[in-house]
Amino acid sequence: MNIISLNAWEGKLHKDLLTFVDAKSTTTDIFCFQEMCRGVSGIKVMDDRSVATLYDDIQKLLPDHVGYFAPVQSGVFELAMFIHKDITVTEHDDFLVYLERDAFDPSDPNSYPRSVQYSRIQKDGKEILIANLHGLWKRDVNKMDIPERIKQSEIIRDFLNAIDTPKILIGDYNLLPDTDSMAILDTEMGMKNLIAEYGITNTRNPNYSAYYGAPHFADYCHVSKEIYVRDFKVLPDVVSDHQPLLIDFSLR
Repeated sequence: MNIISLNAWEGKLHKDLLTFVDAKSTTTDIFCFQEMCRGVSGIKVMDDRSVATLYDDIQKLLPDHVGYFAPVQSGVFELAMFIHKDITVTEHDDFLVYLERDAFDPSDPNSYPRSVQYSRIQKDGKEILIANLHGLWKRDVNKMDIPERIKQSEIIRDFLNAIDTPKILIGDYNLLPDTDSMAILDTEMGMKNLIAEYGITNTRNPNYSAYYGAPHFADYCHVSKEIYVRDFKVLPDVVSDHQPLLIDFSLR
């Protein structure tokens, strides 16, 4: 199986993003998106298309996939998975790792709630749990340790350590690799950090300058020991201010 994970940047590169999804639609088993929008009005993207249509536009391009939306704010914003119909989904849910649902205060960009979306799936008689994360972001501390991030990692650790099936955690963690928050995920879950293992040093799109000169770590993937990784890479496609991650894997 394979997974593509991408912070969709609220669809700001709407046309390019849809072209990318369409091109990958027949070769990708699972898409995991962060910053996914559905039903948001009054927000325009670079091609003057409202991001309100983003989730539904992607679903139209994926008739062989079932979409699962996990909003943290008024049913309109955050995480989404699209899972191929050949894969059996036995459980789908999400849980909060920062603040409460619908806690966003427009005057405070740091007040967006954060959650982990997960699906327990079966393919060829084997079960695996896929978890999709968009971690807490705070402008004034970038991706460094703060108590809220430590707590976020502890919640994720406790959840995944209670899962006795093979598992993958993937997404935009909003963490630097040398933080205590990342160390919790690296050392206390018994899972491999593929960004570190494959020597990847940048998951941000170099074509956009918002993070020029800043640390280019954001997106990660952790896998449990039962996962055999055939390939893992950062894709070069210009579809967001992040670059897509691709993991191709099987169970040992």
